[in-house]
Amino acid sequence: MRIMFLSILTALVAFSQVVVYRTRPAAAAGGIPVLYWATDNNNTRQRTVDLYRAWLKKNGYPDMDVKVDNINGTLQKLVIQGVAGVGPDIINAFAWDLKFLNQTGMIADLGPVFAGLPVPAENHDPMVSNDLWEGSARLGFSQNAGTSYYFVNRTWLRSIGMAMPPESWTPDQFEAYGREYVAKANRGRKEKVRSFLINTVDRETLRRSAGISIFNETLTACTLNRPEYVALYKRIYRWMYDEKFIPTAAESASFSVEAGKGGGNYTQLFHRGYFAMQWSGLPILIMLRDIQPPVDLGIAECPNLGYRNSVSRTYAAALYSGSRNQKLARYFLLYLTSEPHNLQIADNGDQMPPIPAFRERDAFLKPAAWPNEWDAHRQYKDKAKELGIPSEYSPWVAYAPTQKEEYKAWDTFISRVATAEAACAQAEERINDLIARACQRSAELRARRAKALEVQARIDQFKKEGKKIPLNLVQNPFLYRYYKDTGAGI
Repeated sequence: MRIMFLSILTALVAFSQVVVYRTRPAAAAGGIPVLYWATDNNNTRQRTVDLYRAWLKKNGYPDMDVKVDNINGTLQKLVIQGVAGVGPDIINAFAWDLKFLNQTGMIADLGPVFAGLPVPAENHDPMVSNDLWEGSARLGFSQNAGTSYYFVNRTWLRSIGMAMPPESWTPDQFEAYGREYVAKANRGRKEKVRSFLINTVDRETLRRSAGISIFNETLTACTLNRPEYVALYKRIYRWMYDEKFIPTAAESASFSVEAGKGGGNYTQLFHRGYFAMQWSGLPILIMLRDIQPPVDLGIAECPNLGYRNSVSRTYAAALYSGSRNQKLARYFLLYLTSEPHNLQIADNGDQMPPIPAFRERDAFLKPAAWPNEWDAHRQYKDKAKELGIPSEYSPWVAYAPTQKEEYKAWDTFISRVATAEAACAQAEERINDLIARACQRSAELRARRAKALEVQARIDQFKKEGKKIPLNLVQNPFLYRYYKDTGAGI
């Protein structure tokens, strides 16, 4: 009965999407074609459309209108629309959703679509190649690109007599700095909520600094149940409960109350000195620019256990494989490589321009109205290029469920329901179970994984014998770079 109910519900939702789609106009009032762009709720998107149409006219390309659809841009609605055959012409997605949508057959291979168009040689950031390609098939073009670091409120630190934190540091250096900060920032503090060094710690960046990936070299199994990761869990716990560097869940709830009183959010609390550093990408600037007075900003890396790194990400635009407007929609993706688009991203703070050459311009490095951001822009750009490594995506399990299991394991540990050892073992076991269940449902996946496991056995033998690992065998983009940089690969 439950399966029948869900099937009927899915069919009704899909039918409603067909009805909605068919009521959309296929042409604007002037008779030009109308394309639909499923994207996030961002107030700069209509400006992008206006600049795009001016670019079309300047270059003599076909005119078209693009309707911004930020209501149907969620993954669930995109899948329902795709199943119903009525997906939007252009789809914005982060890489993890883009990979999933491609597995459903919704994403067009852009190679054939772009035949004959003048795609510039520099058409993406190499650091996000893993996000934009699946094998030899190109799935999307970047709308922006970036990573995350700690943004430092240098104005606040000076006000309490703290030196600036180093741009790169070990956990021991981080702890020494943090103890001094906690003492100085809370001495004689009148606010009910204490001041913390950081708002959160990124476990992915921190574990990568110890050479730990969520998957093995061939992406065939989860590898989180390691003593080094158990130790990191315990260390973060100390930072939260013993050292008071990071707010607990209860303290974060108190922050929310304070934010409500101030009419702001976490970024406003960062501006007011409730913590010295906020983990974020460049979009933090969008919110900070609305808060007065401007604060002097700097950048600090996540503490590292020997291997400095950051997680490169991109917000990409792809074409719906079932769109009848692919020949027109491809111009929108080509536009993302153009000067007008890249300068718009440089101006509005929505991560970095997708084409690296534009990140060297003063429009990005030295925005005229915001000299307080100049150091942060330069540091962010340099570190993204030096340290950025894309995420690991396994062909045998979707990204979102793996993240859910890792978060679940962390929650059981930090809430003292499970030990660090049990939590890491739980994460690995459950993610490997997801992989096994996916392979049970698909003979094609089972066959591909069997071949990959043969390669993994060869790699494991190299490790057992203490030999360097042939990099041509490594499919995991993080471990490939890690082995290459540390000399463990050949």
